[in-house]
Amino acid sequence: MPGRSSEPSRRAILVHLLAGEATVSELVQHLQLSQSTVSSHLDTLDSAQLVIRGRDAQRRPTRLNPKGFKALAAWLGQFEAVLAPMGN
Repeated sequence: MPGRSSEPSRRAILVHLLAGEATVSELVQHLQLSQSTVSSHLDTLDSAQLVIRGRDAQRRPTRLNPKGFKALAAWLGQFEAVLAPMGN
């Protein structure tokens, strides 16, 4: 799961979605990537359960999936012992 969110364009998509849901077209415009590239990244993030892709008539918004991020946070929690000596 963590590797799926590590690609810079995917991270940019996730950060953009922090402000709220967005369509592929909105993400394409904001990120200056092709529609096929954005769709491919969204497929990857969807398979990692980090986003939810909806359908609202002709509009297909994507939003962050809180359950997926909770699972990711739990997975990352196992590495707290590594961070403890760093004082962070």
